[in-house]
Amino acid sequence: MGGGRGLREEGNRALATKTDENGSALVRVLLLRVAGRRWGIVADEVSEILRAAWLRPLPGSPDIVEGVLDVRGEVIPVFDLARPFEGQRSELSPAHHFVVVRGDRGPCILHVERVEDLVDLERERIEDPGAVPRAPSVSGWVRTGDDLLLITDSARFLSDLERDQLDRALQEAGR
Repeated sequence: MGGGRGLREEGNRALATKTDENGSALVRVLLLRVAGRRWGIVADEVSEILRAAWLRPLPGSPDIVEGVLDVRGEVIPVFDLARPFEGQRSELSPAHHFVVVRGDRGPCILHVERVEDLVDLERERIEDPGAVPRAPSVSGWVRTGDDLLLITDSARFLSDLERDQLDRALQEAGR
């Protein structure tokens, strides 16, 4: 398979933290459900999981930003990961989850339908994403049975232009 070519080295901060009984490097991944698709995120990027809650709008922010949430006094942007794939916003449901991750410019929150599991994947099975259309945040993928698991990288959710747009919107909201 991939021979460890997956998980873009410059993105994911925690790659292989342990090995299995055969000496294979393992990557711990939190499994998520977004727009009916299976996703994963390297678990070391995750700081906490919250139940979905009401969001405050953030005018002037990029389309992927659903709003902001105050988490213990810190205002954190919430990303609607379904937006790039579905072309419309996700419906917010109390059954959904918010996954708080450590982004490269501070924390951000991923709006997901649900958190499914925490698994260890063999690093060598994770393939390089190549050019996954409309998914620049994908850092690798792995086939699990009949399913394809996309592994996302929080450092790649926004383009540089979108990051600047988000920073300006957050500054304006703070005034």
